Amino acid sequence: MKRYKGLTTKSINMVHNHKEYMREYNKRKREEYKAYWQTPKGKRSKRISEWKRSYKLKGDLGMIYDKFINTEKCEICDRILTNDKLATSTRRSMDHNHTTGYFRWICCHRCNTQMGHSERRFMKVIHQIKDS
Repeated sequence: MKRYKGLTTKSINMVHNHKEYMREYNKRKREEYKAYWQTPKGKRSKRISEWKRSYKLKGDLGMIYDKFINTEKCEICDRILTNDKLATSTRRSMDHNHTTGYFRWICCHRCNTQMGHSERRFMKVIHQIKDS
């Protein structure tokens, strides 16, 4: 037993018992976290942290989340919004400025992608004007 060289049998048993305890503890914690992320508070926390990490959003994210959850129609085209996991045209989206990180409005996925494309086209035109 090279791995435990210099340890007594009692110490070796303690190491094995600790490993088993930690396996059980980690398994129990994973189940607790999985259950937490299904609660409204957990979903809110997960979404807000995702917005901070992925989109670098600024402003009152709690207020933005409440608006995101309670908005039923697209603020641009008045379509009824859905909570689909796949990117359907009516899926609820949170539009924001990628440069400043500030929230703009809640809209459907279709309007959100169209706004992004038109914004990029506009910025290309501005850069071409500056360069000429």
